[in-house]
Amino acid sequence: MVLGSVVGSRDNNFNLIRFIAAFSVIAFHSWAMVFGEHFFDGWLAAIGEHPGRLAVDVFFITSGFLVTHSLVARGDGLAFTVARVLRIYPGLIVCLAFCALVLGPLLSTLPARDYAADPVALAAYVWQNVQPFTLPMPYGALPGANILNGSLWSIPVEACCYVVLVSGWVIVRRARSMTAGNVAVLAFAAICLALAAHRFFLTAGFSLLWMFAVGGLLHACRDRIVLNKWAALGALAILLATIGHRAAFQAVLMVALPYIVMCAAYLPSGVVRHFNKIGDLSYGMYVYGYPMQLAVTVAVPGIGPVALMLLGGSASAALAGASWKLVEKPALRGKDQVAARLRRLWGSSAGVTAV
Repeated sequence: MVLGSVVGSRDNNFNLIRFIAAFSVIAFHSWAMVFGEHFFDGWLAAIGEHPGRLAVDVFFITSGFLVTHSLVARGDGLAFTVARVLRIYPGLIVCLAFCALVLGPLLSTLPARDYAADPVALAAYVWQNVQPFTLPMPYGALPGANILNGSLWSIPVEACCYVVLVSGWVIVRRARSMTAGNVAVLAFAAICLALAAHRFFLTAGFSLLWMFAVGGLLHACRDRIVLNKWAALGALAILLATIGHRAAFQAVLMVALPYIVMCAAYLPSGVVRHFNKIGDLSYGMYVYGYPMQLAVTVAVPGIGPVALMLLGGSASAALAGASWKLVEKPALRGKDQVAARLRRLWGSSAGVTAV
């Protein structure tokens, strides 16, 4: 099967893959919360990263591939940008409001009246966590409640990737004339790339930027890439054989994992495709997982990692389902209308300026 022959089809396993990746992040956090991140020192020595990071790698591969397809298919930088903003921020803002207004009062050491008496702190918590090009540390603070969200560190990285992608696309589209505007776009993209590389070097390195870029490259070369289950299994076998050799594992991972993900997305069929009827729960699982696990550890002192994974994962899945149906999907449904309104506003302001 040639990748280019199926790239436009919605009949794939991306929703399931991302759901598994989100649940894998929750599983990693469960063991890390109970035993501490040093529990995974053996993983770091053997493969160079902990299992939660492998799941985030999968997120960035699928994101690079799918958003590149979205940009190329639309052929419209403004519509693409609006779609990306509406995909990330409505669900994130509602999640942060849920943490501030629901979890906060329940977990705060302050009386409910004192907690609610500081609305500035509640607003600051939301604001610190939605800034697209900063890494909020320590993810904002709520009065008397330590509700961190350790999963949000990757969202600014992805925002930088989007900016670089759409900027590069604009430059390529206008490559015949390197105007001052194109130079400004190129400079902005370079700044965002440098910011991502510098700010996230210690936590993410360049690997997430690489995985996103390879996802986009797979889309660009889609008509030359053949998906084959035996080739994918061979790549997986080579990857597993390098465990214990950190540098070799990382080198193979950067090439093998993107191909394995594409094969997993399009080759398995049948009953596995029914998962698409549920919708895309992965983003909600990702943003709700950490705070819900924190809430579980407070509600059930001494809980073990398996129980924490199951309880936290179940609560996150329920909230993710509500988020998808009530917030994320409706927001995406209006993306074309928002883009059209912005385009009319831009045209109107340009006309006023010309006059």
